[in-house]
Amino acid sequence: MSILFEPVSVSCARFTEGIPPAEIPTYEARIRRDAVSEFWMDLTKERSSLHARDAASAEEKALAQLSGGNIEGACTALIEGRDFRLATIVSQLPTDQTSKDMMTKQIQSWRSQNVLSEMSQPIRAVYELAAGNPCISEGKGGASEDRAATFGLSETFGLDWKRAFGLRLWYGSDDLAGTIESYSDDVVSTREKVKPLPYFLEDCAASTWDDKEANDREDALFAVLRLYAAKLGSGHVGAIESLLAPAAIAGNPVNSRLTWQLATVLRARGVLSLPDLMNSTLDVISQNLAFQLEAADRLLDTLRVLLHFSGSAAREYYIRNLLYRRAASLDTITATTDPASNELFRSMTQEFHIPASWIWHAKALYAASTHDYDAQTAFLLRADDKEAAHVVLCRHVGPRAVIEMDYDALRELLGSFEKSSSASAAGTSKGKHTPQQAYQKRGGRVDKSTWTTSTSSTYPARAGKKAQREKRRPNCSSGSVPLYQTCFQPGRHRQAQAQPATTIAHTNQHHRLQVEWH
Repeated sequence: MSILFEPVSVSCARFTEGIPPAEIPTYEARIRRDAVSEFWMDLTKERSSLHARDAASAEEKALAQLSGGNIEGACTALIEGRDFRLATIVSQLPTDQTSKDMMTKQIQSWRSQNVLSEMSQPIRAVYELAAGNPCISEGKGGASEDRAATFGLSETFGLDWKRAFGLRLWYGSDDLAGTIESYSDDVVSTREKVKPLPYFLEDCAASTWDDKEANDREDALFAVLRLYAAKLGSGHVGAIESLLAPAAIAGNPVNSRLTWQLATVLRARGVLSLPDLMNSTLDVISQNLAFQLEAADRLLDTLRVLLHFSGSAAREYYIRNLLYRRAASLDTITATTDPASNELFRSMTQEFHIPASWIWHAKALYAASTHDYDAQTAFLLRADDKEAAHVVLCRHVGPRAVIEMDYDALRELLGSFEKSSSASAAGTSKGKHTPQQAYQKRGGRVDKSTWTTSTSSTYPARAGKKAQREKRRPNCSSGSVPLYQTCFQPGRHRQAQAQPATTIAHTNQHHRLQVEWH
């Protein structure tokens, strides 16, 4: 692909040696054709050699070598077969247009003189190539002794589409774009029976699915060639959706890897742009590959693909949803993780530039699904979402800590909160209090002696356990009770021993503990 679309000074540097830089644009088309010709020889060399090894005659062996661009090998085969006249003609390939016209007239003369019937098909095929005709050798009707069959060179000698195209490239037109268009037109008109089928169909590989359109598939390599011809104004591209169909490129409709790589490279090189390759088409390809990689549990590769979405809103939506679904795989990232020392976190935030808050929110959501509300609060604080963290604190962490009397953990968690107006708004509407009203930092710790309750109506507090439980409770100043020593059990009236009354506000549905923070 680089030979066709990158600057010739980069992709075809070896072919520009000795050419003044100012004259390179003048010979650019010829330089690209020579580079493609060399590439095509390497591509067809193996199969042409196998064909030549199994050929029945010297002329067919020469034709097999010519289908791989090996003119020297073809001459050697003809000399060994003592066909010196044909070897002399082949040694002059590729010929100019004047020589091709002369050979065309010679073939027409043989046809009119009924000489073709005395020539074998391999000999006729070699002469047709010398005349610049790589497609069909026209025969002649009439009496049985003068009759000569019409045959297609590629179909008759079992060539694949790459060697069929190579015959046009080396012995047909000197124009690369014209050669591509000629082969494409011959296939459409059925003059050329050998279609540019994908490799998995050409090799008769076992298919993993029933493809109803297998015979209409086109090899991705020829599709790239058609794109080059269309860029130069010769030929047409056709439907981009069919050109980039995973079933045509990879042989599997659910394997979008090669399709995505081809589409992104073509877009980056400017070969396909709007409106040829719509953003929606590229987004669908990216989404399909992302699902494929996610199923293979390749998180970073999936993120890399999702970053290619055309719109920022779509990128955020799919990346955040991926992190939510795969939060369990982020087990190496904890609330105390140092972002600089965690390789996974560093890759996502520094290499892919994913906001750290997206990762912490995903971890918080996973913690909530496992009912680990302490971790959820910590992750929300790392995401700098104090409002959501305060809601979790009031609804889950705080009440459980009061019941379990786990004051140290609660004190440590409260110490993580800083003064925030957003948290204040949440506290006013949800928990009836805010963190800055709830505690005072003194040396990094909370002074619990400032936690008091006031009364609007009196209700006895639930009695604690026996002496063992009383010893665990901190000392309180007279007239005030630590907040987390008060506990309310609706529906039962029990008198606490030596405990002040807490504030209870009655509602028609349930009792709610009203707390005033000083």
